[in-house]
This record gives sequence, C-alpha cells and structure tokens, in this order.
Amino acid sequence: MELALRMVMEAKEMAKTLKAEDFHGLLSCHEAEAMVLSAELHYRSCMLRKESRGWFLREDYPEMDNENWLKWTTVNCADGEMVFGTEDVPIKKYPIQPPVMH
Repeated sequence: MELALRMVMEAKEMAKTLKAEDFHGLLSCHEAEAMVLSAELHYRSCMLRKESRGWFLREDYPEMDNENWLKWTTVNCADGEMVFGTEDVPIKKYPIQPPVMH
C-alpha cells in the first residue's frame, strides 16, 4: 500500500501540471485530478485500518477485529491537508448486531 500511495503522490504532483486546449481537455484534466484524489483517499484510509473486513483484505491483518475496528473511517480537510480518524459505529441503534469476536 505504501508503494501504491507513493505512486499516487507522484501522479498528484504530475496532475498539477495538466493543461487543456479545449473544454474536452479541461474535463479530462478534472477527471484525472478526481481520480488521483480518490486513490489518495483510498490508500490513506486503507493504511489506517488494521484489520480485514468484507471485501477489504489486508495480508498483514487477516482477521476482522470488531473490538478495535467496528468504526467508520473519517476524513476532514485542515489547512488543505487530509486528516484521517475514526468514529465508533453506533451499532446499538441497528436491529442486527455484528458477530461477537473472541
């Protein structure tokens, strides 16, 4: 994931130099910037979560961990930088509860 994130960050720097000659090209520039942003969000949030859950699998953390990771991943913008965190899922509100992990 670290290698993938480094590649995304290189693409982010390259995206700053994009130029368009027409509206079609401008749309392509905006799409490229959005893809880089999406990839950065994805990899940074993946590196935060220390478990596997559903389709999200980590070889270094192969098990689901409800005790520590029954959380939503959050991201906010602070001074133009992504700030990641977690928020407990309000699981008691839901009629179906997750399995208890021992």
